This record gives sequence, C-alpha cells and structure tokens, in this order.
Amino acid sequence: MAQILITELTQGTVEGTGYFDELMKAVTAHLELQHKLGRIKGADYSTVYLGAMQWAMQQAVAFALGRQQADKQAELLAAQELKTDAEKLLVDAQELKTDAETLLVGSQKALVDQQKLTEVERTALTTAQELKTDAETALLVQKELTEDEQTILVQKQQDLYVKQTDGFDRDAEQKSLKLWTDVWSIARSTDPDAASVAMPTTIPTNLGTLLDEIITNAGLSAP
Repeated sequence: MAQILITELTQGTVEGTGYFDELMKAVTAHLELQHKLGRIKGADYSTVYLGAMQWAMQQAVAFALGRQQADKQAELLAAQELKTDAEKLLVDAQELKTDAETLLVGSQKALVDQQKLTEVERTALTTAQELKTDAETALLVQKELTEDEQTILVQKQQDLYVKQTDGFDRDAEQKSLKLWTDVWSIARSTDPDAASVAMPTTIPTNLGTLLDEIITNAGLSAP
C-alpha cells in the first residue's frame, strides 16, 4: 500500500499542486469574489476564511486517504486475482496430475494385460508343442503296432503254409496207408495162409513203421 506524502497534501506554497493547495486556490478565489461583492465583510471574512481552510485541509486529507484506500483495494483485488489465478493453476496442476496418474494406471494395466497375453501365448505354444509330441508319439506307437500286426500276419501266413504243407504230407501218408492196407487186404483174402505179401516199392514195407510215423506227425501218442 502506498504511503501518504505531505507533498500530496501541500507543497507549502500558494501556487503548490497538493490537494490542499488546489482546494485553497478555489476557496480563496470564491472568498475574494464574495468580499468584493460586499457579501462578506470585516471580521466575517477571517472567520469564513479560517473555516474554509479547515474544510480544505479535511478534504485534502480525505482525498489522500481515499486514494490510499483505493490503492489498497486495487492491491487487494490484484492479490485476489493472483490468488484466483494460483488456485486455477493448482486445479489445472491437479487435473494434469490426475490425468498423468490415469495414464500411468492405464499403462500399467496395458502392461499387465500384455504380460498376461504373453503368458497365455506361451502356455498355448507349450500346449501345442505337447500335443505335437503326443501326436508324434501316437504315430510312432501306431506305426509299431502296424509293424507288429504285419509281423504277426506274416507269421500266421507262414504257420498256415506250414500247416497246409503238413496237411498235404499227412494226406499223402494216409492215402499211402490206405493203398497199402487195401493191397494187403486183397493179398490176405487171396491167400490167408501166406507168410508175407509182396508190397509195392512206392510205399513202406513195414506197416508198424508207417503207423508210427502217422501217429507222430499227427501229434498223438501211441497206445
């Protein structure tokens, strides 16, 4: 707040420019005019002049105080405006802080989501690799089973061929035995007392031996 200087009230001269000086110029001019017109006479002039002087001083002080009060109010208004601006800046700063925190939270959430997505992708990749491994293992097992089945099929075919061959041999032996017994029966019926009968050279000459071979090849045991 500006201080009141004495020079603002009066510069100590009749021609001064202070508030009191300017008011006294006007008062003096009016009093001289009234004195010339005879309206103020003798001792009344000094009384009126003294009262006018007091009034002028009071008004000058009031003007000075008013200016000081106006300056004070202007300073207060400026301070309030500065306070308002400061509060607005504070609000703006808080809003910026809030926005920054919101962005930070959003960034952190995005980072967490990205990390979760990465983990899901890793899990999916691991699962896919495990499924691929399981599929490859299943394929190998299926391949081994197929090979085993083929081996078993070949073995069964070989066994079938062996059984067929044995069957042919047994059939030949049985046919040979039947031929021999037929010949022997005919010979014995022709000469029951003959000690022996000549056998064909294409079949065994010993019936017991032939019977033993047939029993053994058939997988039976002799009585």
